Amino acid sequence: MVLSELEPRRLTAAVLRPAAVLVPVLRRPQGPTFLLIRRHHDLQEHAGQVAFPGGRLHEGESVEAGALREAGEEVDLPAASVEIVGRLDDQPSPSRYRVAPVVGLVRDPPPLVAEPGEVTEMFEVPLARLLQPGRAHAEWWPVSRLPAGAPVDVLMDPRAGYGDVDRRGMRYKVYFFDTQGGPERVIWGLTARIVSQILVLAFGFTLPEPEPRER
Repeated sequence: MVLSELEPRRLTAAVLRPAAVLVPVLRRPQGPTFLLIRRHHDLQEHAGQVAFPGGRLHEGESVEAGALREAGEEVDLPAASVEIVGRLDDQPSPSRYRVAPVVGLVRDPPPLVAEPGEVTEMFEVPLARLLQPGRAHAEWWPVSRLPAGAPVDVLMDPRAGYGDVDRRGMRYKVYFFDTQGGPERVIWGLTARIVSQILVLAFGFTLPEPEPRER
């Protein structure tokens, strides 16, 4: 995966708090996989959601250090086993975070253990599966579906927010990936935007268009 020529978007809106996620790409005999988690249902933010390991940055912490620390805390992934290969575009979240995705290659994956207080489960998804026809779809969602307190002005800014927005209709695109793991393992929202960028950059993936009607 070549990210050296990418100039990732950096978000600077003061309303957004800094956070980072590690996008672990695990080398397996059958092909590379993404390591994902499902957040514990009792968490105050993003409860039950499919995500990459990550969280809020500590004061003065770099995005790379924060992403590695969070992966170590949440799935016991040692920083020494991760080769950082680049960063993707900053992503704004409805919960007012500026999420910096850090892509890390794990050539020799060690045994991993989910932290039970934060992670309900962890699972791997082959990249090849996500590239299969029909695995991805998109929907138009009205801004009324955003949670109270979401930074709507930032999210609906084509230069700094979700990107694929309809400002006149006040709606935005939401992407979904079927991992074949059932409804609880569907990748969507911010995590799907991260996955989408990797698939587009590395494999020339074509993002799906929403169906004509809202679902």
